[in-house]
Amino acid sequence: MKRLKTYLTDEHGVYKWEWVVLGLLLMIPFISFAYGDLKSIIHYEINFTGSILKGGGLQNFYTYCMNQVKFYIDHSIEGVSYATYDFPMYIVLGIWGIPLYIYEQIIGIDPTYFFWPLFYGKSIYIVALVISAYLIYRICKELGINSQNSIWGSFGFASSILVVANVCIIGQSDILGIVWILLGILALLQKKEWKFVIYFMIAISFKQFALFIFVPLLLLTDKRIIRIIGKMIVAVSLTLVSGIPFYGNTEAMEIKKKFSNEMLEMLTAAKIPFLNREIPLVIILLGGLCLFCFLKNELMEEDLRKKYIIYISFLSMGIVFSSFDFNPYWGLYLAPFLAIVLVANTSETYHNFLLETIGMGALTLAHYSAYSWCYDISNTKAMFWNKLFGALDYEGFWIRMNMVTKALKIDDYCDYIFAVYLLCLWAILWKNRPEKIRITDQKINYRRLMVQRLAVNMLIVAIPFGFIFLNIAAFVMQH
Repeated sequence: MKRLKTYLTDEHGVYKWEWVVLGLLLMIPFISFAYGDLKSIIHYEINFTGSILKGGGLQNFYTYCMNQVKFYIDHSIEGVSYATYDFPMYIVLGIWGIPLYIYEQIIGIDPTYFFWPLFYGKSIYIVALVISAYLIYRICKELGINSQNSIWGSFGFASSILVVANVCIIGQSDILGIVWILLGILALLQKKEWKFVIYFMIAISFKQFALFIFVPLLLLTDKRIIRIIGKMIVAVSLTLVSGIPFYGNTEAMEIKKKFSNEMLEMLTAAKIPFLNREIPLVIILLGGLCLFCFLKNELMEEDLRKKYIIYISFLSMGIVFSSFDFNPYWGLYLAPFLAIVLVANTSETYHNFLLETIGMGALTLAHYSAYSWCYDISNTKAMFWNKLFGALDYEGFWIRMNMVTKALKIDDYCDYIFAVYLLCLWAILWKNRPEKIRITDQKINYRRLMVQRLAVNMLIVAIPFGFIFLNIAAFVMQH
C-alpha cells in the first residue's frame, strides 16, 4: 500500500512502462473481438485488390464488392456489407489489405475465419490510434500546454473508454478519419489555412462528421463570403470527384446512395414542432453554431483564438451527439476533445475528470444494452480466446449480453443512463468555455486521476469481456 501511495503521488510525467501497460490493456480486448462490421472492412481491404485483378479494374470496385456480398451470403460467410463509403477510404484500406489478398489466394479460404488475418486487418487502427495520440500531443503543445501535461493528454485519449470500447472491441473505421480531422485542426491552430482545408477535404471523404467541424471552424476564422464559398467547394470536392468514375455502376451506386439517405434520416430523426412543420434538432443547433461563429469577432488575441478553435470543434461534436440516436462507435469523435480538455483547463481539472469518467462510462453502459450485438460474445469467433480454447458453440446455450440485459430489464433504464451522459457532456462544455479555460503550469497530480479513471474504464470494459470467460468456464464444465 505504501508503494502504491508513493506511485499515485508521483508527479513525474508518463513513464515508458506505463505506456507499455496501457498498450497491453488495450491489446487484450483488441485481440478478443471481431465485430461483423470489422469483417466487412477486412473484406473491403481484400476486394480492393480483387477488383483490380479480377473485377475489371477499380472503376468497377463497388459492383465487385456488391457481387462479393452475394457470394458471402451464398456461402454463409460473415462480414456482409455493401461498399458504402466514399472511395478515398477504400484506397487506404485497400493498400493495407494487399497482404490479405495474397494470403487469401494462397490458402483459398476467406481470411475472416482465422485469427492472424483478422488481427492484421484490424491493426490498421493501431497505426491510426498512435498517430492520433501524437497529434493530440502536438495540439496541446500548440495551445501552450507544457510537454509533460501534453503527453498526459495523449495518454488520456488512448485510455479513453470511447477508444477502448469503439476501437479495440467494436473495431470500426472512424479512427481513420479522426487522424485527418486532428491534422486539419493542428494546421488551423498554426494558421496554415489551406492545409486546414486540404486535410478536412480528406477527412470529409472518410466520414461526413468532419463536415460538421469544418464549416463552423471556417466561419469562425474567415469572414469573406467568396473565400468561404471557395473553401467549402474545395473541402467537398474530393468526395464529389471520387464518385465520378463509378456512376456507371448503377445498382451498386444506388445501394450506396440509399445508405447515405438512411444515415441522413437517422441524423435528422429527432425533430421539434414549429408552426405546421417539424424541424430536425441537429439542423437548428448546428445552424445556430454556424451563425454564432460567423458573427463572432475575428479580432481575437492569439491565445483565445486557439481556445475557440478547440472549443468550437468540441461543441460541434457535442451538438451532433446530443441530437440523435447514434451508433456507439460514432461517439469516438468526442474522445480527442475530451482528452484535450482534461489537461487544458487547470482550473477545472478534477471536475473534468469526474464528469468525463461518469459521462462516457454511462454512455458505454447504455450502449451495452441498446446495441448489445456490438459487444456480443459471438464477435469473439476466430479471435484469440477461441484460438486458445478451441471453437465454442455460440448458437447453443451460451450466455449472451442481450440475455442478461433483458433479464435485468436494463432497457427500461437506458433513457436515464443516456441522460447522465448528456448532463455530464454539457456540464463539461459549459465549464470549459474558451474564456474560462486557464492553461497554467500549476502542478496537478494527473497520475492519480488517470489511474483512477483507467480503473473505472477497464471495469466497465470488463463486462463484455467477462462473458468470454463465463462461457469458457461453462464450456469446460460441460466437457
